[in-house]
Amino acid sequence: MRLPKYLLSLACIWLLCTDLCQGQEIAQWQKQLNNPSDRKRLDALFELSAAYNQISLDTAVLYGRKAVELSRKMGVDSLLIKSHLRLAVSFFYRNELDSLITHAKIIENYNADYNTNRALAFAYKILSIAYRKKNDLPASIGYSEKGLEIYKQEKDTASLASVLISLSNTYKILGDNKKTFSYLFESKKLYDATNDTEGKGIVLGAISNAYLDLKEKEKALPFLYEAYQILRPDSFPYQHAETANVLGGIYRDDMKYDSALYYYKECLDYYTKLGDDEGIGMIHDNLGNLYRDMGRWEKSYVHLHKGLTISKRLKIPFSTVHAMKDLGLYHNMYGQRDSAAYYFHTALDAIDERKLAMPYIKNDLYRLLYEHYKKKGGYSKALNYHELFLNQGNKIKGLETEKEIAALETKYETEKKDREIERLELKSIVQQSKTRTFRTGLLALAIISILLIAGILYRRRNERNLFALKQKVHEQEKKELDRELTYKTKQLTSHALHMVQKNKVLQELKQRIKDVVKSSDAKNKKELQSIMRRIDFNIQSDEDWNTFRLYFEQTNQDFFRNLQTITNDLTSTELKLCSLIKLNLNIKETASVLNIEPTSVKTARHRLRKKLGLQPGQDLTAFIRQVA
Repeated sequence: MRLPKYLLSLACIWLLCTDLCQGQEIAQWQKQLNNPSDRKRLDALFELSAAYNQISLDTAVLYGRKAVELSRKMGVDSLLIKSHLRLAVSFFYRNELDSLITHAKIIENYNADYNTNRALAFAYKILSIAYRKKNDLPASIGYSEKGLEIYKQEKDTASLASVLISLSNTYKILGDNKKTFSYLFESKKLYDATNDTEGKGIVLGAISNAYLDLKEKEKALPFLYEAYQILRPDSFPYQHAETANVLGGIYRDDMKYDSALYYYKECLDYYTKLGDDEGIGMIHDNLGNLYRDMGRWEKSYVHLHKGLTISKRLKIPFSTVHAMKDLGLYHNMYGQRDSAAYYFHTALDAIDERKLAMPYIKNDLYRLLYEHYKKKGGYSKALNYHELFLNQGNKIKGLETEKEIAALETKYETEKKDREIERLELKSIVQQSKTRTFRTGLLALAIISILLIAGILYRRRNERNLFALKQKVHEQEKKELDRELTYKTKQLTSHALHMVQKNKVLQELKQRIKDVVKSSDAKNKKELQSIMRRIDFNIQSDEDWNTFRLYFEQTNQDFFRNLQTITNDLTSTELKLCSLIKLNLNIKETASVLNIEPTSVKTARHRLRKKLGLQPGQDLTAFIRQVA
């Protein structure tokens, strides 16, 4: 399959421009690595790590490690989580699963203390893929379901769809086709709704692969061609390469070798640029098988051997077994039967040693070894492998039979339910007359129930209205009491101030009389002293105090009783002093009311502190004001 020359020229120019633009962006980020701001340098490391994931995975890992070191130095946990996530993604592309799992689980541990839902969900997603590659399918499903739960809470449609694809791949390995296609088409519906080009291309490719696994190529091809057109290499190099690989396999099966070779080479070119060793190994194996089918033995051997070497280095057991089997087939077809047997034996040993679930591959290897020893004349070994081949075939048939039996059981249960439904429908017809009898009663009961409920609701509404009315009256009464208390407080304050003013005037008058007495004769002195005694009597009159106490007790109930509970050793003058302190009168005003000197007030306050048991530094006024 060849492209016209002018199209190839345009493609080369376009790719060159793309690389130049990307190179300029990388140069800008590398320049920012010299910025004195730690945050600016960290942002540059993030961008460089992401960019090199598409160019050089070793460089991407290097920048990722530097980002982890810098974010740890900065001490910002959210940035450290992001750094570990970037590094985990690079290890994902490099297929270093243990390193990926280590960094992803660091993110999982941080989530207990920090709000990192989106980072945690993405970590769960790549963990599910890693465990699937490690053949730990329950763990893979568990992490996928954790990711789904978070993405549903976050309402992240695109990420939700990608996790559904991951789940479908796991159930495909388990052979659950119903769940496989259910998750795939659910994912496609989400991507269609969001117009996500990459996601749509990926799910189309996944659907085509699922149909190809079921040998339904006609159903697979429309999805595959659409995916290949959507996933352009400039934007989605990995996905485009994977789609090209699948197309190459289809053309190889159809013996359209030139087209198959074109797609395989395109795929190898992109995997090489990306540094994806697992993908490179897989394509070398596919190219080796293609050249073997074409009879080009030297090229076939080179590619098959490269594929096996890479699989061994990466320690990918399934790929290693496939590569060994393919090399064995190459040697078998090329006439090198002993070399073929060596690779068949080595593949079987790998399956048994690692306990790999590869029943069909194992069956093929038994058959190939049986044919090898039969041709070589080793009938004892041939018979042994023939028995193993038959037994393995029976196991496979047993598995298939179990599936068929399960399907028959499902069908039987469905038919049984259908018959039960028919029986119930018949029974329903018989009981229709009885049902009509009850309908009237049920209707009457419903009407009575409605009336009762209406009555209850009406009563509750009246109760609510009554409660609201009572509440309103209570609030009105409270306002009246507050007004009365305010009025009485004003009366009390006014009376106290009146007492202060009256006593002040009388004391001033008394002082003036004293001054006049000094210069008066004996007769006038006697008269003036009588007036002074009269003034003293008015100053010390209990009538004012009784009126004051009446007003005071109306606004400060239980004040004097509470003082008596603290100490019952208070004199009437000290009780007066307490009430004046309660009203916040100063020393001069208090002295005027009590008709004593200010120094005497201070002395009285000192004695009062002792009787009340106050500690040094404890405020007397604050203490008195706290007494109810």
